[in-house]
Amino acid sequence: MKKMLYMAGLIVASLLLWGCDRPQPEPVGPEDPNADFVLEVSDVTATSCHFSVEPKDETMSYVVMLVDKADFDAFEDEYKYQDSDLEWFRNKALEEEKDLTEWLEDFLHVGPFESDEAGLMPGTAYYLYAYGLDYEGYFTTGVNKIEFTTPEIEMSDVTFDIEVSDIGLTNAKVSVTASEKNALFFVNVFSVAEYEQWGGDETAYASHAAALVDYYIKMGQTLEAMVTNLGSIGTEELVFNDLTDNTEYIAYAVGIDENFFVNSAPSAVRFTTKKSVQSSNTFVIDIQEATFCTVKGTVTPSNDDPFVCVVQSKNQFAEYESESDIMYDIVNSYLKWDSLDGILYAGEVVNLEDISSLSPETEYEVFCFGWDEAPTTALTRASFTTSAAGGRPQAQNFTFAISNVIHNKATVNITPELGLYYFFDCMSVAQLNEYATAEGSESDAICRFIDERIDYGAEFFGCTRAEYLEDMGGVMGKQKWTFTDLEEDTEYVIVAASVNMNTGLIAYRKGFKSEVFRTTILIEGNAAIEFVVDRYYDGTELAELDPTQFSRCKGMVMVPYAIVPNADAAHWRTTFAYGEFKSWAERDDVLIELDYKCDNDKTQGFAVVHYDQVVSFLGIAEDASGYTGPFTILEFKAERGGASPAQEFIDSLK
Repeated sequence: MKKMLYMAGLIVASLLLWGCDRPQPEPVGPEDPNADFVLEVSDVTATSCHFSVEPKDETMSYVVMLVDKADFDAFEDEYKYQDSDLEWFRNKALEEEKDLTEWLEDFLHVGPFESDEAGLMPGTAYYLYAYGLDYEGYFTTGVNKIEFTTPEIEMSDVTFDIEVSDIGLTNAKVSVTASEKNALFFVNVFSVAEYEQWGGDETAYASHAAALVDYYIKMGQTLEAMVTNLGSIGTEELVFNDLTDNTEYIAYAVGIDENFFVNSAPSAVRFTTKKSVQSSNTFVIDIQEATFCTVKGTVTPSNDDPFVCVVQSKNQFAEYESESDIMYDIVNSYLKWDSLDGILYAGEVVNLEDISSLSPETEYEVFCFGWDEAPTTALTRASFTTSAAGGRPQAQNFTFAISNVIHNKATVNITPELGLYYFFDCMSVAQLNEYATAEGSESDAICRFIDERIDYGAEFFGCTRAEYLEDMGGVMGKQKWTFTDLEEDTEYVIVAASVNMNTGLIAYRKGFKSEVFRTTILIEGNAAIEFVVDRYYDGTELAELDPTQFSRCKGMVMVPYAIVPNADAAHWRTTFAYGEFKSWAERDDVLIELDYKCDNDKTQGFAVVHYDQVVSFLGIAEDASGYTGPFTILEFKAERGGASPAQEFIDSLK
């Protein structure tokens, strides 16, 4: 009711603002003797300016903004433009759950005002405008405005030599050398079809680059970061590995300035990716039953050729124009997290229940297609809808599947029968027996333990039990989790109980447990790695030679390092941190450090550190059976006067 009255009040207010015939002040310009403001614009660059506003009446509240001249002139008159502003103000107030007056109190200016404005477009005409507006949304003056134009970008004569090599089904290597040694430039690839969509002429390259900049800005990146991360100087060699097979592409390079504006003519080379060898594989999708969180069924291939099989939300691909786009998008989403192997199969029958963790009352699709670096078959798909969640906590039950048990870890897959929220954790059998003796039953012991875990989480995060369950503790449907802080040679069970998300309490005091499992005895394997650090470079010298890439290294030291695994190492985790770590007595302490802050299976890296401060490189490897070898800890200190020539490092990057 309060919300309805609030909305009604806004509607009445808007009718008062829009529906009555109030007198309209005449629009005036800055040179008009009747002007209400003195407007000035100075220090105009291609992308910025300084402006000032001085109202004649220093007690008057007013609007001041910059706008693209073409956008302003598109309105029938200045009154219509003011009305559009007022509509925007009203919508912003609604978004922020404020009434119009409250919002305008924060937005309007009173008295003289000046500011710097960035993010303007080069070679574009703008208006700086101001008009009086009171806090109830009534105009008190007409529009006062002045026009100015940002200068065009100063163009460069730089050209680029582009070579495309190592062309595969979905990848290609692009090497670029600029005609000017210190020229800043941007390299990218897009398909000929995309080129045509962007205009099909020389302007397409700048437009494509600008769209990328706009995307990253919307993702929270700064121009400085984009220039640093995406810009190149002198020479560049990039591998593009997200291409489509049998497709014509254009590799291009354009000069850019410090604001990522294109400032040269483009250089471009066309190439075509290889065509994949097609497979005769076909797929039979048999969907038998869908619950609230799973689907029972199988996918059977006709031969042993590799294929992809996933279950995805139907809405996710509803707007895709081609099945090829769907297949590539699925694969690229898994490649991004280096998890493509998890959806690739060959010859085997896929159990859909094993590969799905679903939400209630949602449409899904099963997608199957051959894949060998590129699609090798057409897309086969089948849809289904999950049932509604719910049920009585008294009727809930769980299935637990324990796997990958080693000395300090175990993985559990939990499948509930009903769509109810629950909480799960791991407890030792010794603690379960102790609590059961005190509480009278294993079920009560489990409930006590879960109560303690929820209480601990709520206290740790400074919230209520219900808030803790809502944010991170309560789950629904199938869950997979790996517990990583277990004791060796110890018996454990996974425990669970239904919870009430509103109250934060256990919904029905019945605890469930898995079968007992025992962690293994710690066996130190032979897998090992070696850190190699043989030189370092002064960060200030690097910044002087290449300010685009190394401006943030001033006063620091760049330390390249290599990671060399031995023959027994299947996987390894590495990191580096300030301080001495050889004094760490507990193996698990270092494991935790590597779990929470680590790189996986990398063979080289760069550490930016301080002079005369110890930095520790930490790593541990495991063999194919999951047994870890000894810790590798290399302590290193960069001393002043020992740095190698900075140009040597820059040349090595080429």
